[in-house]
Amino acid sequence: MDTLFIEVSVSENRVSISKHDLLNMLVEANLSEGVFEWDVTGTLSTGEMVAVASHSFSTVMDDPNYESILPDRYWLYHNYPNPFNPVTMISYDLKAWSRVTLQVFDIMGRSIMTLENGLKAPGRHHVQWYGRDTRGLQMASGVYFCHIVAQDHITGKQAYTHTEKMMIVK
Repeated sequence: MDTLFIEVSVSENRVSISKHDLLNMLVEANLSEGVFEWDVTGTLSTGEMVAVASHSFSTVMDDPNYESILPDRYWLYHNYPNPFNPVTMISYDLKAWSRVTLQVFDIMGRSIMTLENGLKAPGRHHVQWYGRDTRGLQMASGVYFCHIVAQDHITGKQAYTHTEKMMIVK
């Protein structure tokens, strides 16, 4: 079993690690799916390490909109069906952990709806769009654009961007 260490300093007998730092550490460890245990330990003045707390966590994806395939590229697929009324499925592949923004724009370039905005695991993802804007109003018949931006989860560097045309027909 491999061991991953993170060293932190303690002030006033307290230590805290942000969720962001912890998630980045786990992503960098490149863990496969499974259940893992972690211990919080302390070192006594004698040099002895003592377990303070033990916990476990799972890397099994339980997101129903996630398929556990590992694509070798980033890709935004054509929505299906297209044209559509009243709902369409938008699928995309990520070859690595990425910060994803998936938005719908109207023909004038105005943002209508943000469908995804956050950290996503590698794999195929699916999102349904019900032809509504952020206020819940049904959009008119016409052409809309689905735009994805995937950024490296650590550096923020853009890894992929693409736009697909969609059409609502009533």
